[in-house]
Amino acid sequence: MPNAEAKRIIYHTDSLSVVSLNGIQINAYSAEKGVTITCEEDQKFYDARVKVNDDNRVEKYLSLHKFGNDCDSIFNVFKMSCGSDNAQLAGTCDESGNLETYCTYTDNNTDYVDLMTELWQQSNKPCNQFEYINMLHTLDRYTEQFTDDPTELSFDSHVLAYHGNMDFDKLIAAMTEIDEETQNLKNPRIRELSANDIPKYFPMTATIAKDNIHKGNCKTYIVFDYDASQPTGHALTRISKDTIEITSIGKGGMGISTNAYFPVAFLVQDCEGLIDENSTVISKSYIAKTWCSPLISKTTEELQEEFMDEDGEWHWPSPDDWQSTYKPNPNCGENGHGDVDAYGEWYRADLKE
Repeated sequence: MPNAEAKRIIYHTDSLSVVSLNGIQINAYSAEKGVTITCEEDQKFYDARVKVNDDNRVEKYLSLHKFGNDCDSIFNVFKMSCGSDNAQLAGTCDESGNLETYCTYTDNNTDYVDLMTELWQQSNKPCNQFEYINMLHTLDRYTEQFTDDPTELSFDSHVLAYHGNMDFDKLIAAMTEIDEETQNLKNPRIRELSANDIPKYFPMTATIAKDNIHKGNCKTYIVFDYDASQPTGHALTRISKDTIEITSIGKGGMGISTNAYFPVAFLVQDCEGLIDENSTVISKSYIAKTWCSPLISKTTEELQEEFMDEDGEWHWPSPDDWQSTYKPNPNCGENGHGDVDAYGEWYRADLKE
């Protein structure tokens, strides 16, 4: 099949953005069991997609633009991922390193999260050539969005990563797991993870950290939290004996939020034996110091004083003067900003060293 005939995978539902760095974007389509990863720099462009259909038919798509000699090696990795006997490959790299290719195969044991992790690992090298997997998404940078005083808000030193966009099916399965011995529901907030499980929940962190996660006899856990008021920031701020403290970060001043349920998770490493799967998870709140609306509406009384005449007639400003109907937000400092990246995947900076 020539390049021009390669089948581009199309999604018909809204995506849930998993992570967005400078130029690299991962979109998950949970309802359709699909994932797209794109990255670009100058004339280079990378687009990789995977989708699992109801009949367990897996579709994979890859498009490269201006990748030069690297095109062949990237294509070989793609072909290996389509290694089933009934895979139908299409496309070839041209002299400029352009490619559009597609394959499909049936796998009755396919796992959507595993395919998502595989696609991330395959995409890391071509996108890393652009130096996009850098220090932008560290835990320190995450909390810096909410406060100009780092002593007030920071992740506990045991936290390796935070992930605010995860597959619902995987999370629900983990949070409703039954203990085989007691037949009771396990603690829905904490699970111990093996090394093989980490990429399923924290694919970017696993790729960046490589062998820097497991140390000695340390145990690694995933800790869940519940976000029922978006947008909200999240930080696991303290771990002590048998207790884990999670802080929900609210927007200062005026803001609009929804009540949509949204699970988030933290990757925690415990080398001191402080916690286990029976530990208690407690919650506290923090109002952001810098994440706030710089302007707020004036009160009705203030508007009446400014725009209503003695006869009770309103005289509204022109569109050019509409800003005058707002005033500075007293809860928002000079470094205040209205938008943050509250979700996505974030990792501890020293994991990349």
